[in-house]
Amino acid sequence: MNRISEKIDIHELRTNLLRALWVVDKLTTKEEDRFTVAIIADFLIEEIGIDVLRQAIDRALKSKKGKGLTNHSKVGFKIMKAGIEMLELETRDKKVNFFQSGTEYKTKRVVLGEIFDDKVANVRLCDSYVDVRTLDVIHDVFPKEAKIKILTFRIVESREGKFERSLAALVNDGFNIEVRLFDNCEIHDRYIITEIDLFLSGNSLNYIGRKESFIIKLGDDTRQTILEVFNRRWKIAQKVEE
Repeated sequence: MNRISEKIDIHELRTNLLRALWVVDKLTTKEEDRFTVAIIADFLIEEIGIDVLRQAIDRALKSKKGKGLTNHSKVGFKIMKAGIEMLELETRDKKVNFFQSGTEYKTKRVVLGEIFDDKVANVRLCDSYVDVRTLDVIHDVFPKEAKIKILTFRIVESREGKFERSLAALVNDGFNIEVRLFDNCEIHDRYIITEIDLFLSGNSLNYIGRKESFIIKLGDDTRQTILEVFNRRWKIAQKVEE
């Protein structure tokens, strides 16, 4: 039985969700394809040498990002096609991520969910145009605990006040998110900065998966320069009230 886990070094996987998927794929046979959290965690500890809590594996598999990647029953977790696809992403060049048109749901749930680590604590998003769909991506991709800053030149709305109401709904749901308007046409590029990475996006996040696009991971030297520009603009930008 050919397994995608055989092509991946588990020590290079950054999240408990990916590690759990790797283990389930690794252990799957024709006779047995469901495994409990205890089995998964014990395999990581005893066989791989990765220290992890059973509760952490359980949370990862049952998280929003883990939805649809496994099937959960009383017997245990079974890896699904979407889980295999997420692991397959680890075998590709991680510096350039290409998205085909017409794959909006899959892109948000699988691809973007893997690009941005589920432990990310700070997100700075610069996009010249944002709308309600941008907030939908924030809701689907980033952890609620992350501190999210969105800097934009223009908010596109089909109805006046719709963006602000959606923003307020996110805040009421527990998201730590702030949006500011930088009233200057200097904003052209679209990028996302986390505490360790910088990603350049070919399209606005609201169109990722709807149109052909890409996200490129850039080096740390570039990240530092862009971060300084973002922070300078953020200080003088006008806050959008929910």
